[in-house]
Amino acid sequence: MPYIEYEEYNPHGDTERLLARCQSILDEYKDDGLNLTVRQLFYQLVSRDVIPNQQSEYNRLQRIVKKGRRAGYLDWEMIVDRGRSLRQRQRWSEPQEIIEASAQSYHLDLWQDQEYRPEVWIEKDALTGVIESTCRSWDVPFISTRGYVSDSAAWRAAQRFRGVIDGEKSERDAPAIPENGVEQIPVVLHLSDHDPSGVDMTRDLEEKFEMFGLRFPVERIALTMPQIRKYDPPPNYAKASDSRAEGYVQQYGTECWELDALNPGTIQTVVESAIQEQVTDHSAFSARKEQREQERSRLEEVSERWPELFS
Repeated sequence: MPYIEYEEYNPHGDTERLLARCQSILDEYKDDGLNLTVRQLFYQLVSRDVIPNQQSEYNRLQRIVKKGRRAGYLDWEMIVDRGRSLRQRQRWSEPQEIIEASAQSYHLDLWQDQEYRPEVWIEKDALTGVIESTCRSWDVPFISTRGYVSDSAAWRAAQRFRGVIDGEKSERDAPAIPENGVEQIPVVLHLSDHDPSGVDMTRDLEEKFEMFGLRFPVERIALTMPQIRKYDPPPNYAKASDSRAEGYVQQYGTECWELDALNPGTIQTVVESAIQEQVTDHSAFSARKEQREQERSRLEEVSERWPELFS
């Protein structure tokens, strides 16, 4: 674990105890293969009644975490910034390595024989790391909209969806444009905050797709009021400056909730359950997975024999 000291910092009393509690929470999630953002760490502390749910406390936590990491009190690898990541081409030291990597990454379209083809759309880029492993294991694309989806992103998605929409009316009463004409119906599984803008984002998605001539299921899978009642995440208050606040308050009251406030494991469970519901032919899905493993084995065999073939 990289507890590396770069700067001197001598916390005492409540601050020292808070840093210890932060690392304890990080260790807990590391056991589940998860790292947290500072925002997620904040909500974990709030939900455990360690600190109050106030912006001033979040600002204080940011300062303490920054100093604590630099002084070696917190593991550098266990707090992540998912909004800033390096992108570069992959490199290989010899041809055998790319064959090995191909065997590991070789994939088949698991949804080829299904009636529906889901995608997961999530409001916050910082939460893509939470849903990534679940989406990849189920062969489901995912995208961060970073708030309201732009017209450009919605238009590109509409063009992509035109290749999979069935021209006939689906069981979900989601008619599509006949000119699309092929075999499957897309389903967008949407996650966003439960606040005036976050709730409205699901409606906005549907309207944008309809503007581009498509109608199909856009299912809001989080946050929902039943989930809020079940998991009891810490609330905030609807911002009066939000133009949608009045209608939201009339329907839901003055409290609102951030998606980040849910336990990361809960978000994974919600996403996995929603994806599983889209599988209409389980035997076909399993058969595709089995075929994938068999073909991966062949690639692995080629990789293992590479020195023999090209010595």
